[in-house]
Amino acid sequence: MLKKILIVEDHIGVAENLADLIDFMGYEPCAIASNYDDAIEKFLHHEPDLTILDINLKGSFNGVEVAEFIRKGSSKPFIFYSACQEEGLLKKAQATEPFAIITKLQGLDYLEATISGAIGAGSPTTELV
Repeated sequence: MLKKILIVEDHIGVAENLADLIDFMGYEPCAIASNYDDAIEKFLHHEPDLTILDINLKGSFNGVEVAEFIRKGSSKPFIFYSACQEEGLLKKAQATEPFAIITKLQGLDYLEATISGAIGAGSPTTELV
């Protein structure tokens, strides 16, 4: 059975690129969510093995709040993959104990390696990379 990965990203082009990468890696991109409510619904429905989150989402809630929801009810790992450079928000993201926080400037190769690590390890490192 393929490992399922949920993508929480409000820019559809980025989300589709991530889905293609995940599929290429041999995992199942089980769903794409673009906001908090959609992310929670799809997380509960699909029960993914890993969630990739953007920090900045459209709407009243952000990716940090999605991560807080995941952390409260699940031990499944999640990765922040974001262009966010706002120090306060990054500290809040780090406090949720993600497997990793990756900037979009680091590229897909770095993300690919991190996804493999998260799927294999399943426990947070809380390292800001």
